[in-house]
Amino acid sequence: MRRDNLLALLLPLLTYTGLFTVLHIVFLTGVSPDYHRAFKLSRAVPAAIMTLIGLIAVIMAIGHWDEAFLYRHDPEQVAGDYFMWHGMLIVMGHLLSDFLWMAYGLVARGIIPRLDLIIHHGVCLACFSYALWKEVGFALCLISLVSELMPVTTGISGWGQHIGRKDIMELSNRIRLKVLIWWRRPLWFFLAALTARPILSGEIPEGFGLAFSIAVVGFTTLIFLDKYWIAKCSMAC
Repeated sequence: MRRDNLLALLLPLLTYTGLFTVLHIVFLTGVSPDYHRAFKLSRAVPAAIMTLIGLIAVIMAIGHWDEAFLYRHDPEQVAGDYFMWHGMLIVMGHLLSDFLWMAYGLVARGIIPRLDLIIHHGVCLACFSYALWKEVGFALCLISLVSELMPVTTGISGWGQHIGRKDIMELSNRIRLKVLIWWRRPLWFFLAALTARPILSGEIPEGFGLAFSIAVVGFTTLIFLDKYWIAKCSMAC
């Protein structure tokens, strides 16, 4: 990435980070004073946005499935790539705002951040940063966002708790478990297999070796994280 591109990236990234941070503040001060509940609710909004971005990315990049959706992008020349470039920055803004909010919870309220969330966000931030730096794999990164349907159900459960509707909580918890088992886990296995195929066959495109390796490691990490989340959600149901 050229230096001028990096400078052009910082403004929208800071803007998205600021907007999502304001969202956290609004839910904590205007909806629920309970930090954990407000965090569930405020995270559900960007999760819904990112799920939509992921679905759009699937439609835009479906022709590249045989490349594991991992190909070069030119956001300065191709309109679709420019949309994906902004999608990448939206996700990174969300991740950074969550890190800021967890830091606030730790410093101001003494709330220990969730280790699983730190690992998840850290892996995603590293993968998205590399993709933006090399301008490769925007589609693959964004397609993984269809998994964000799970935090949406978590937000609905938090809303049910906020308004005292146990039935909404129980229903959303059951849906969350089904999403994890029948949607997210198969997605990670599919994307891990798709990106591992060129490595195993020795047919990695020139200059893409590290990108494919990062993708396989990232999706494998998410498989194990979901194993933990499935066990956790099973106890809640």
